[in-house]
Amino acid sequence: MKFKHLLLILMKYLLVGFILQTFFLAVLIAGETHAQKNRSVKEVSISVNFNNISIQEAFEYIESRTDYVFNYDNYTIESNTQKINYVRNNATIEKVLLHISRKAKLHFKQINNNINVNTIKPDQDDGNYPIDIM
Repeated sequence: MKFKHLLLILMKYLLVGFILQTFFLAVLIAGETHAQKNRSVKEVSISVNFNNISIQEAFEYIESRTDYVFNYDNYTIESNTQKINYVRNNATIEKVLLHISRKAKLHFKQINNNINVNTIKPDQDDGNYPIDIM
């Protein structure tokens, strides 16, 4: 008789433990993921005051004020002597990058919070500088 009573108490605690574990597991699974924080360059605004700065300085400025990281070949950017002049309040990152793209003949591709930078070859330059968003 005493054994049955202990067995019932043990089953009760096991059931309560199972229910609590199921609840906490559901909370963990429903947590916010990093992928939901990625936003398009069309959605993020920034105020810029670029006065005769290098492309690399412009990238560093944008990186310091946003979650974006620029990926580029150092030689390509350092050899591009084009200076950037652009002053805007609350401009989208897309507009800033389009301005840089036109001035420096660069192509941008956004993948999550990474922005890949490539040069536009003269034979591919059609005057249209879209930003690819993946």
